[in-house]
Amino acid sequence: LTQIFAAPGIQVVEMARFLVLLAALVASVAAFAPPPASTAAARTTQLNAYVPAGLSPAEYKKKQEAESAKKAKNKSRFPKNKPFVGIGEWLKTMEGRQKFQGQKYTASGHTYAKVKFKSKDEFDKAMGRK
Repeated sequence: LTQIFAAPGIQVVEMARFLVLLAALVASVAAFAPPPASTAAARTTQLNAYVPAGLSPAEYKKKQEAESAKKAKNKSRFPKNKPFVGIGEWLKTMEGRQKFQGQKYTASGHTYAKVKFKSKDEFDKAMGRK
């Protein structure tokens, strides 16, 4: 060890380069290491809910409940995943509903699609046209 530092020469320069390279390597690894997790910060974190300006939290909650009730009521008008009626079953039902008077029919037995609005005025009002 005394020989390395006693005579200034190639070995001292190589050792200095090695130490600089080692320091640079340690610094670059430390830059990409994740920060230490702090449990104190996680315990003091508080969740705040969104409340629009001009409303109290109770008023906003009441408004949200009213909107969700309105949506649920509207969805109940148009249920999804109704059982599919095959063509054979539909034809039998339609033939059973047909009424004839001689050679002419008085009721076709045809079924119509469910309408969302009862009249055009109701549709226009819902679309903001009137």
